[in-house]
Amino acid sequence: MPDKDLLTVQEVAGFLRTTPNTVYRWLRSGKISGIKIGKEWRINKDALEMSLLTGDRESGRTGAAGERGNGDLWDLLRSRNDHVLVVTSNSRELYDLEARFFRMGMDLGYRLFKGCWWQHPDDARKELARRDVPVQALEGRDALVIYDDLSKHAWAYRQISLLLRRPPGREAYPGDIFYLHSRLLERAARMHKDYGGGSLTALPIIETQAGDLSAYIPTNVISITDGQIYLIGDLFYAGIRPAVDAGLSVSRVGGDAQTKAMRKVAGRLRLDLASYRELAAFAQFGSDLDRATRAQLERGQRLTEILKQPQYSPVPLDEQVIAIFAVTNGFADDVPVNKVRDFEVGLLQFMRTAHPEIGAAIMTTKDLAPELVDQLKAAIEEYKQSARFA
Repeated sequence: MPDKDLLTVQEVAGFLRTTPNTVYRWLRSGKISGIKIGKEWRINKDALEMSLLTGDRESGRTGAAGERGNGDLWDLLRSRNDHVLVVTSNSRELYDLEARFFRMGMDLGYRLFKGCWWQHPDDARKELARRDVPVQALEGRDALVIYDDLSKHAWAYRQISLLLRRPPGREAYPGDIFYLHSRLLERAARMHKDYGGGSLTALPIIETQAGDLSAYIPTNVISITDGQIYLIGDLFYAGIRPAVDAGLSVSRVGGDAQTKAMRKVAGRLRLDLASYRELAAFAQFGSDLDRATRAQLERGQRLTEILKQPQYSPVPLDEQVIAIFAVTNGFADDVPVNKVRDFEVGLLQFMRTAHPEIGAAIMTTKDLAPELVDQLKAAIEEYKQSARFA
């Protein structure tokens, strides 16, 4: 095809009716794990945000997605300055989960949109998946869309295509399944203020079969999105929830989707967790370990405990920063592993009652200034002197 017949990026964006803007904000997920999900993604002047949530059946995918929706709605109810207000899902579990937020949000004048295509016939599921994107991103507000899940959507589309005798491709899927998912997910963008502002963040969910990330639909959606959060059943059944695999979970968003405070305390969190799990697998053989390796294993055990979180219990930013700061800076090294959860709960309660100004400063500045770090260290030392963990 001659170059003169090719469309420019601006022409394509105009055809798709999108006007991307630069990215600088983050999406509150309420998760202590510090997973990077932004309200938009910085790529020069284009901005898209899609993050894939994938894992086997019963690995906690729906619960993790619900917590992200809950985190934003929960923060919304605490502060009306944040307008993340849309959660769309096809899951019955999320319907029950969001009911209380729907009532409270309506009282505050906000709207909560939900869609369910799994209860519809195959053709209705496919059409609803294509249309069910809220337009709140064009109204100057921030919207979060959760697709639970695109695997069933792909299966339904494959059935329709085979019945219509369309040529099957890899794994019997039609050739345009990638185009269908990309058009659906790439509507997630940060809009220019001249076109109403606001943003749309897409969180698709994919079910893997026996942990196979190389299957057709998972690889398709991974190539479309800006990263994936991979959940595995072994960690889920071991009581580590959310069961995020730190090694296979990838974020291409980078630090733009984190506040400065979270970036400082959780910068090496993923690498430390991945290294710990590799060492833990090696230590099962009973080999003699040196002191440094034992110290790394003990630190990893406490870090894993601090990242455990009850389902549907989002945590505000300031408490996430305080909890991770306490463990990564060695304040929990002398706390028994089975007491780390009690240490965290007591510490956060102590900070809320005795030093609320520290949490307020973190929420206001979104940063950890040197003087604030000194105050936080002194407060944690004060708590450790008043509470004994043996």
